[in-house]
Amino acid sequence: MAISSRCGFLSDSGISFFLKIGQHQSLLVAVSRTIHLSFSAFDWIRRNTPRKPYRYKINRTYGVLEEEKIVIDPDKEAFKRDLSEPDIEVYNEVRKKVVESIAKNASRYFAVIHFAGKQFKVTNNDLISVKAPLLEAKPGEMIRLEKILLAGNADFSIVGRPLLPRSNVLVTAMIVEKTLQHPSLWFQFHRRRRHQAMRVYQDNLVTLRIVDVAVKNVQFSSSLGPFFPSPDHVVAFSLNQKQTGRLL
Repeated sequence: MAISSRCGFLSDSGISFFLKIGQHQSLLVAVSRTIHLSFSAFDWIRRNTPRKPYRYKINRTYGVLEEEKIVIDPDKEAFKRDLSEPDIEVYNEVRKKVVESIAKNASRYFAVIHFAGKQFKVTNNDLISVKAPLLEAKPGEMIRLEKILLAGNADFSIVGRPLLPRSNVLVTAMIVEKTLQHPSLWFQFHRRRRHQAMRVYQDNLVTLRIVDVAVKNVQFSSSLGPFFPSPDHVVAFSLNQKQTGRLL
């Protein structure tokens, strides 16, 4: 039996042997049965299996609010146009109704807020639950929600472009509870690869109660017509009995 080993080394794909075989091949068969060479097959599968791209993204709830504020300065020349007398009359009528409704404060206000990456339509005494840590706040404290997309009452609605100014809408909320969500199970299994992993995790859950929604200090343009934005970049809609909107 003339078998001489040229070289033997360890690598990521397993154990590789280069053998110079003489007359007897049965010994090589016996050696191949004793050495586990299945790692190379699994590595070939891993190298040739497409993987999903993974990118770590920081949640926006951990960002600073000052860096997320949007300042909008639309081109006023694009909104200038000649209006007919009927359009001007409609504009003045709608503006008068909106101002009177704000002064009377007859109905309850509502607002569409953006909080923790989601949008909620809220009014007084509403409860909302969001997945946000709110590390600095404690239960019982009052917070102000500043990302307001829309606000109004039964008579009108004010739409932001895209956000309403802080001086026009005030939405305050109280932190009712800070807890953890129900346990969630994450399980990963790769067939034919001898790989499985399982994790149990819980997200932060915060419950807020809307204390007050107020609309104040709304200013409207008086000379540029209904299609021109107001100085605070808001658009108002006055609703009649048929719930049809007119642009202000």
